[in-house]
Amino acid sequence: MRKLLLSLICMFACTALFAQKLEVTAGAYSGLFKYSGKSTASFSFMNSTVSPTMGTSSYTNNPYGNKIGFGYGVNGQAQLVGKSGFIVGMQTAYEQLKSKIHINQAFASFSNPVGVQYVMTLDANGSTALKNNIINLNPYFGHRIQFTKVKLDVLAGADIGFISSTHEKGVAHANDDRTYATDLDRTTIKKDIRIRFGLAASLNKLNLNASYAYGLSNYMGGYIGGSANDAHSQVIRIGLGYQIF
Repeated sequence: MRKLLLSLICMFACTALFAQKLEVTAGAYSGLFKYSGKSTASFSFMNSTVSPTMGTSSYTNNPYGNKIGFGYGVNGQAQLVGKSGFIVGMQTAYEQLKSKIHINQAFASFSNPVGVQYVMTLDANGSTALKNNIINLNPYFGHRIQFTKVKLDVLAGADIGFISSTHEKGVAHANDDRTYATDLDRTTIKKDIRIRFGLAASLNKLNLNASYAYGLSNYMGGYIGGSANDAHSQVIRIGLGYQIF
């Protein structure tokens, strides 16, 4: 990653010497996010403890869902465009990305005031989301193709996502007529590195952009037996931008 950053800095410096222009753009986008890897799943169950004195506490057994969740982001970017169409730039964004997993069971452990405890396996219907709050840096390079009125930028680079928090929130309605809910911190890593490819089509000062990024960082690497666990991020972003100058 350091080599990539150094290479992009060198490209930026070289492009600056022969640049045709500097472009600064602000925008917003929707983020479609999920986890991939052998430890991810489409379905999981909730573990819940019900106590007359402590109330109900729950967590999702496996919160790393391979179902797409919806998020959002806002960004600003600066790029240099050379006379040959070569592009080098940097985008900075704040984004909130969510994954999703369906809940089809609840394992509920009940206790009464005298300490008697029993466990029930319940059918349930619900879902859990993992919400990541991220400051993302996207150094990139690419090439511009000029059509009659539209400019098409073909881009490649990396995401360096600094994760401030990962939060689990879920609800499951069980067949005992209870609703079980989770709301807890699930932060495991602080940085997510991804390979990213994108396209941006511009007409006058407006652009429509889309990108795909695949994560190299393992969100389950810190788990006990982490070498056998595997959960990586995948992100599709679709957005609009406005060129400030």
